[in-house]
Amino acid sequence: MKTIKVIAAVIASAMFTINANAESKDTNEANAAKVVEVAKSANRSSVQTMVDGELIKHDYILDNEGRVVNKVASRWSDENSDWVPVSAYSVVYTDKETVLSYAKYNSFTKTYSTDVKQTRYNASEFPIIIRLPECCK
Repeated sequence: MKTIKVIAAVIASAMFTINANAESKDTNEANAAKVVEVAKSANRSSVQTMVDGELIKHDYILDNEGRVVNKVASRWSDENSDWVPVSAYSVVYTDKETVLSYAKYNSFTKTYSTDVKQTRYNASEFPIIIRLPECCK
């Protein structure tokens, strides 16, 4: 349990450091996308962990270059005996910028469209935003 908390603290610290150098955009603007798309890919990896007594699964979807393009979080529902989506990150890589989008799962529309946020990074400074965990490589 301590290991999970330490890992969570390290990840939170890294995200805070990265966000300090990023330009944030609220995707509620008229010209911005309002849904995080989850890629369809055969290149997948999955990690299951227990957090505060709840089983959590992170699915990583990779592009052809081995970079994470989606990180999808789900929790196990004993009631439904199935995984229930929680949130998703999506990364778009271009020559000039790397765009990270985040959204919570909307159970009514069955899409990742609730509270969509987007952050843009300089591609030369941040060529990879989300890395595959060591256990998945």
